[in-house]
Amino acid sequence: WVIAKAAERSWLVINNNQGTGGGSIRVWFNLAAGTIGTVTAGGTAAITSIGNGWYLCSVSAVMSNGSDCVHVYQVTNADGVNTYAGDGTSGIYVWHPQLEDVTGQTTQTAGEYVSVGVVQRNSLLYSSEYDNAAWGKTNITVTANQMTAPDGSLSMDKVAATATAVTSLNQTQSGIL
Repeated sequence: WVIAKAAERSWLVINNNQGTGGGSIRVWFNLAAGTIGTVTAGGTAAITSIGNGWYLCSVSAVMSNGSDCVHVYQVTNADGVNTYAGDGTSGIYVWHPQLEDVTGQTTQTAGEYVSVGVVQRNSLLYSSEYDNAAWGKTNITVTANQMTAPDGSLSMDKVAATATAVTSLNQTQSGIL
């Protein structure tokens, strides 16, 4: 999941890719309307308003091929679109992504689980620092600390597309599948 807010663009794509031989589960979120767009096969999604235009966007999926998981955020301008002509400044605000292995958990709703005695840790590194080298960046710019985040800190980063190509802000995680 991630907390996000529309800026000059209003569409966020969360893409969980299982890597070599695995599938890819993509979900489009409309941050202006607070709605879910396209959800590809194998995924479930939820969008929850947390006030002032901020949304908690979550994706749940079974990642089963045992390989690394590439967790990707993309900026786009419409539902179902992977590429568009970015200008390097128009984007969305993103903050504090969370990636969890919830093996053995019981799903209540997308993004909500009943604990079986295991505290879930965030598998993503530098989850409030998208400008950190731990985050791969393809055809995007990240401008750090552009807005006050929901917790009151100046830590909301802006992500903007720079080319007519697939955009991505990503991390590869090993050992969570």
